[in-house]
Amino acid sequence: LLAVLCLLLRAGSLTGIAEQPPWLLNGSIWAWPLLVFLAVYFLGHLWDSRCFWFDRICVDQQSADLKLQTIQAIPGFVSQSKKMLVLWDNTYFERLWCNYELAIHVKTAASLRATKIVPLWMPLWTLFWICADTMVALLSASEDAALWLYVLFGFLYAAFCFHKLHGHKHMLDQMSTFDLRNAKCAFEDDRAVIEDTVLNLFDEALEPPIRVAFEAPDASDAIADEESQEPLISVETLRAIRHVTSYPGPDAIIDQFNDYVRGPLRQNLVTFLGTEEYISPQMCVVATLPIWLQSVMSVLSCDGATCEKSAADGGYTSVYQYMITNAVLQLLLLPFGLLILYPMLLRANKFVADAFQWTSCDHAMWWLVRVVLGTCVSALVMWCNDHLQLALRGMLFFSTKSSAFLAFAAYAFQCFFMWFLFRRKES
Repeated sequence: LLAVLCLLLRAGSLTGIAEQPPWLLNGSIWAWPLLVFLAVYFLGHLWDSRCFWFDRICVDQQSADLKLQTIQAIPGFVSQSKKMLVLWDNTYFERLWCNYELAIHVKTAASLRATKIVPLWMPLWTLFWICADTMVALLSASEDAALWLYVLFGFLYAAFCFHKLHGHKHMLDQMSTFDLRNAKCAFEDDRAVIEDTVLNLFDEALEPPIRVAFEAPDASDAIADEESQEPLISVETLRAIRHVTSYPGPDAIIDQFNDYVRGPLRQNLVTFLGTEEYISPQMCVVATLPIWLQSVMSVLSCDGATCEKSAADGGYTSVYQYMITNAVLQLLLLPFGLLILYPMLLRANKFVADAFQWTSCDHAMWWLVRVVLGTCVSALVMWCNDHLQLALRGMLFFSTKSSAFLAFAAYAFQCFFMWFLFRRKES
């Protein structure tokens, strides 16, 4: 917006922006905003006032004494944190210390939303789509796109779709079959300490008793309130008499934590990220940023000519009719067409991945078959989407000459299709 305002002040009118030098239009409307976004994306944490505690970085790995003190203080660090950000990879739920921190946060967090899981493929996925759409913008891959461009982008899209589908599904499968007992630990001596801590956290016998006040509390009850937060029985006494009580045993207590990860925590992740074939519209908007910027430049530059000439060549009755039609096309229909491309590519490649699941004995052959079919399917989806956009463009152009009904119908069709593709499907 700031770049457009500066150009408007320099040109003196909206139509005069098209007469500015091409390097100025490309630099101020397309290149500069994209560079600012990437700078904030990579360096935005430098201006973030929030404080993060990273266990791997903050635990001293050189001094054994300091490392032991820090490890003993981990429950305090985790319990005092407002939120927990989990940077998930394939080994996260297999590491006992990670599960230990997760168990502490689960028991001390204010709500389920305080735990946020972000897979490590998400930043790579976002950057790939931004780079791919930048290439599309530079190559102007539209109705005149060569076959090799469809094949090239089809191969790249298929590879990243398979990567996302596999990683996302593996994460959900890990959570659905989670068991704390199967987690690995570098030093087995730590296992007993961690499991005892989890038992104490989830043992209902150690929870403070519930007390109902029949009279309004006053200041004299402050000490009693603090004392009421203590459990009725000590850990040592409970262990000695647990076999004669109705309280659950150690295995049942660990299963409570397992059920939490398999149930509410996994459901929270599905609500936030969806299933493996789902991609959020927010991420799609970020990925299509280069195309949005190119569309703004195309509208303001009047397709590379003066606005009067472009309006006359297009058969419009006035410059403003041409600019309004071009704005609807470039800023609504075209970007929305790209937004629906990503979920279509994911669903198409998921169909290929499900149909050709490899086994250990023929891993290479099935991998090759999936890549070839994924490339062909992705290229076909892009070709169909491009021609769909051409059809919608023709309907929009026709509506400016006769009736606006076709333009409205085309826009409503895309909105319905977007809703169908972006709606979350629970798993």
